[in-house]
Formats: sequence, structure tokens, C-alpha cells
Amino acid sequence: MQREPDPGTPRPRGGAGIGPPARRPAAVIREARAADLPAVDAYLTDRIGQGHRHFRRYFEYGWLADKPNLGFLVEERGRIGGFLGAIYARRPVHGREELFCNLTSWHVDDHLRSLSLEMMARCLARPGCTFTTFSPSEKVVAVLRYFKFQLVDAEKVLFAPISGLSGLLRPPRPRLTWGRDLAARLTDAERRIFDDHRGYRCGHFLVERGAERCYLVTVRRGHGARAFADVLHASNPELLADAIAWTHAPVARTHGTFVTGVDRRLLRRRPATGLRYRGLRPLMFRSELPLGAHELDTLYSELVPMYG
Repeated sequence: MQREPDPGTPRPRGGAGIGPPARRPAAVIREARAADLPAVDAYLTDRIGQGHRHFRRYFEYGWLADKPNLGFLVEERGRIGGFLGAIYARRPVHGREELFCNLTSWHVDDHLRSLSLEMMARCLARPGCTFTTFSPSEKVVAVLRYFKFQLVDAEKVLFAPISGLSGLLRPPRPRLTWGRDLAARLTDAERRIFDDHRGYRCGHFLVERGAERCYLVTVRRGHGARAFADVLHASNPELLADAIAWTHAPVARTHGTFVTGVDRRLLRRRPATGLRYRGLRPLMFRSELPLGAHELDTLYSELVPMYG
């Protein structure tokens, strides 16, 4: 990765045979570090936050101590002129821990737009990393296509209170655990996810049926009558779909919602009782791993601090 000029390096000043002092570049691209967070928060709040100051929560996550960076920024004469956020996590893929990076909060001031592609290229230069974005605008979709991202339809399957009622009569009856009794029943891998997201307003539930189990994590999305419980992670989506009727009451008590949404790509077959919804922005990802879209959920992403 190209190194930026060090503004603190002494430079020769005048003298025989020496030209004029080298000028510091007007704008440089560099990694954003923890010390930049207050300025990044203020920049994003002013440019895209509509007065709501909450962006620092995106980068204060505690599930990865050795964060490579907070993303990349354009620095112009000591001020931020652009920012591309990066939320990192280490997640198991086919028996190995792999690095993931969720891209978020990309904005560049108009007079610096020529640096946008270089900023993205700098971020994507990290080898062995899987990159995701879950809310790209049309313009960002076009840029990420240039960088060889795959585009995935973000269709949801929405389960209303009447969904899956026939499953209430079909044995065996699943066991649903949530609240104070949950932690004691989780596996080590599930407990790690639980602990990583303990500080957010996420719902955590465990469905067990015979030898099958599904640990799911949810957040509330939307406003008013359009609010729904969005499933960020389900370890066994098929079991969740089969037992969805048993989850309606505890999910409603947790989030104050009456509809649960599951990403269609996670399900091998479309449930007969779910409703199709395609009003969300698409998912995009780029990976060097043999990774399919059905293996990507929205856990460890911007959606956790945004809604959790």
C-alpha cells in the first residue's frame, strides 16, 4: 500500500543548488484511526447525518480489539474532506477464521470527488478480506461494480402473526428460549455472538426441536406501522421458518413489532406462508473465498449500531 508523505519530515530550505521547499499536498488519503473519531463523527453528522450525531457508535464496536483502521479519509489542510467507513470482524468460514469488512458512511466533498475511486481502492487493497455493503445507493452500486463486487437481491420474506400457524399443531413442539435463561443454553460459538452484541438493543432467541437448533439475532427496523423485526443472523434458517409461529410472541415483546423479516437468500426454499418484500437496497460483496451469498448475513455490520 502506498505510503503518504510525512508532513513532519524536515525539508531543506533554500541554499545553493537546492530548489524551492517542497509543498505539502493540498489533500491526501490516509487511514482513519481512533484519534480521528471525534472529527469523523462531526464530519458525517454535518454531511449526511441530518443533525443526528450517532456515527461514532459505528466504530466503537468491541468485537474486534485489533481493528485495522476505521476506514479511510481525505485530509485537506488538517480538515476532513471525505470519509469511507470500515467495520471489521473475524468470522468463521468453512472451519477457519476470516477477516470481514463492512463498508459504510461513504461521503466525499464535491471539490474532492476525483479522489473517491482512489479512496475505495486503498480500502479494498487489504488482502484476504471479504468486503460487504448492505445499503449502497445507485451511484455506489455502479462504483462497486467497477471494483468487481457481486450484486445480490435483498428480497425479504416477511412473516406476519398468522404465518406458520399450522406449525403449532405439528409435532414435535419446539422449545424457545430467550431472556435470562438464554445464555446458559448457548454453545461457545453462539455465546461469542451473544457477548459481542450484548451492548446493543438486539433480540436473542434459541429455537430447539429434537436435535436441531437455531440461534437468531434480531433488531427493530422501520417506523410506526411499517416497523418489523429483522433477522440479522439465524444459524438454521430452515428451522426458523418452520417454527416461526412459536417466535411471534417473544419477538413482539422484545421489539414491539408484529412482523419478522428474513433474507430470502438464506432460505433454501421459499416458505409458503411468507410475504415477499423487495423495498430494501441490495447487498453487494467481494471475496477471495469460495463464499456464496447464502452464507452472508448482516451480523457484525452497520445495521447493528444503526438499529441495535
